[in-house]
Amino acid sequence: MNKELVSIVVPVYNKEKYIKNCINSIRQQTYLNVEILIIDDGSKDNSFSIINSLSKIDGRIRVFHQENLGVSSARNLGISKAKGSYLIFIDADDYVATDYVEHLMRFKKYDFVISDLKIIKQENIIKKVETEHGELNFTDDINSLFNFRNYPILSVIYTKLYKTNIIKKNNLLFRTLNYGEDSIFVMEYLSHVQSNIKLIDYAGYFNNVAEGTVSHDYNHDVWKQAVQIPYYFKLYFDNNIGWQYLYLRSIKLSLLNASRSYKLFKRVVNEIVSSQDTCKLESFLHERITDKLIIFLIKRRSKFVLYNLYRILK
Repeated sequence: MNKELVSIVVPVYNKEKYIKNCINSIRQQTYLNVEILIIDDGSKDNSFSIINSLSKIDGRIRVFHQENLGVSSARNLGISKAKGSYLIFIDADDYVATDYVEHLMRFKKYDFVISDLKIIKQENIIKKVETEHGELNFTDDINSLFNFRNYPILSVIYTKLYKTNIIKKNNLLFRTLNYGEDSIFVMEYLSHVQSNIKLIDYAGYFNNVAEGTVSHDYNHDVWKQAVQIPYYFKLYFDNNIGWQYLYLRSIKLSLLNASRSYKLFKRVVNEIVSSQDTCKLESFLHERITDKLIIFLIKRRSKFVLYNLYRILK
């Protein structure tokens, strides 16, 4: 008997191609006691009609509509409407395995449960993103999360089981940003976690690399947005190694985003080196040779060498 209610929040904007598959994957869960909160963020395609049709055949679906205010606003509305003791976020173009909720709920005693994911493109699995599985005491092991092994999973809002009371008691909400709102929400949630965290060896979430997905599109101002993540990290945690990793990661994402043209790349490098925080990067605190090399080249403003390195890495 699935006694405890789990709220599942799905924000939707123009996802008519994917939303039926997403919702049906939730409806088919072996863990039955779920409420499915679908937040239509002013869709202009057939998404709202598809959602309404599905809600008529499954009473667990609750549909809400708002004007187009963005994914953060849609998720915040979902949080406010959630009645469950536990909360899960799923994106409208993704889907989950039938035992996804059941598997996460096996570890419900933890304040935070983090699972792996599979990335798919055109129905083919192209990558599995994993963590270092096990139990962590976050207060003692903060560096075990904010590193290249675990942070890629930590940076997204899905693949996780949250406790609703931690979110609502601390008034946690998504910030209205073009980039990094997932990462900042997860960091803020972690700052209120009291017990151990569980990273589980299970990948029941399928992240679809869909056309028109914001996180996969070119962003003309990514540095100013990406650097907000290490900024918020410093607000929540006093940890230099974690900040070092996140700051360098923001640099790397910005350079990769700008590598389509040398003119753009030079402009972004100039923005990065003009920041006083860039001088605080210490190569000896980073494990990977490529990271040490990028720090070396950034500090010496070796734009052309960096550009060619990124063209190769790309």
